[in-house]
Amino acid sequence: MDNLNTFVKHTFADGTTVDCTITMSRVLALANKNKDLHKLMGRLISKGSEDIFEMIRFVYGAYLCAHINEEDVLTESEFVDRCGDDYVGIGKTMRALVDPKK
Repeated sequence: MDNLNTFVKHTFADGTTVDCTITMSRVLALANKNKDLHKLMGRLISKGSEDIFEMIRFVYGAYLCAHINEEDVLTESEFVDRCGDDYVGIGKTMRALVDPKK
């Protein structure tokens, strides 16, 4: 069972929020649905990134992980559109996921 403290809220440009997580079991489950995104997430978890578009894809992957058993999820383009131009927010969400405060 997932620890609720491993879920992070990401805030979209319109102020709405979605859950994101990168728990090991959910990231592994993502591999069955999207191998390329799973591979990117693994690389960014271990090495980080300064590329905002990789970060957006990472946060989208974390969103998919949080909703791994749901059918009605945002597409990647819908997710990106809802993020708007909040590059700082994307970076904050990624940092909160990869390096949570203890």
